[in-house]
Amino acid sequence: MMKYIQYFSKFFLEDSYSIAYRRIADSEPIPPHQGTSYSLIPHTQFAWWADPFVLEHNGQVYIFVELYRRFHGKGTIAYFKIQDNGKASHIKEVIKEPFHMSFPNLFKFKDDVYMIPETGKSGQIRLYRAINFPDQWVLDKVLFNGGDIVDTAFIFDNGIPKYAIAMDFESKAFHFFMVDLERKELLKLPNNKMLFKERNGGNCLQEGDIFIRVLQDCSNDYGERILFYKFTTPIDDLCKGTIRDEYSSQFSIKELSKATRKNYTRVHTFNRSQHYEVIDLFSNGIILLKPIRKTYSIIKKIFKVLFK
Repeated sequence: MMKYIQYFSKFFLEDSYSIAYRRIADSEPIPPHQGTSYSLIPHTQFAWWADPFVLEHNGQVYIFVELYRRFHGKGTIAYFKIQDNGKASHIKEVIKEPFHMSFPNLFKFKDDVYMIPETGKSGQIRLYRAINFPDQWVLDKVLFNGGDIVDTAFIFDNGIPKYAIAMDFESKAFHFFMVDLERKELLKLPNNKMLFKERNGGNCLQEGDIFIRVLQDCSNDYGERILFYKFTTPIDDLCKGTIRDEYSSQFSIKELSKATRKNYTRVHTFNRSQHYEVIDLFSNGIILLKPIRKTYSIIKKIFKVLFK
């Protein structure tokens, strides 16, 4: 019996991510109250979406995500728009590169909207600019070369990115930058002494005068829960590279309402705008496309060998 279960899991069960969002009031606690409910944007048989970032622009609310089409095997950047009835629009793909993309971190500066997505497989940190928001984007500048750098998160000062934190996927070393938006540069700062060195799970949050790192807890499973770490270093001293932080709280699937957490087991991204909060939820379920995709992959390899 176990043998048949293993075969079934191998050919039909597959990991997926879905998006959840909710409207928040001013001064919402971090983490949210236990039993919090969200509106869901569930994955489909053909695709899933993760790494949500929310941007409020010209009176509209946009959730940008990594779009992962199962047949393509890599991520692109897409968005949902929250409509007047509170429901999400159909997803629209807006940036597609030859390499994997995720973590579409957005910000506004002067009259433009920018994005620094995760493009580690390109060996670069890249800055994109919207030439017709939200649908058309161009590569504005390469900010950093060298290494598989993932999940660039910001520390904001009055709504403007002042610092950026990213991780080298291979070495697990952290890069800490000061952000110069006038020159469009990342200025690398000295090594820091952050207590918990794990992948970013979203942008840093602010609670009064306290700045809080948002981290994925991957100690047992990838992106099992969100951890919040408070900076104990004043923001004005961060440029000296003596950053310190301490554990504050956590946010896991247990904190969600029963309706929201049904069929989901992990949370690995947490972001906020002024009025909205977004998370992503992990599940492992039956994907009927999986055996078709596996068969296609096998046939493709056979043809490559035969006609080499």
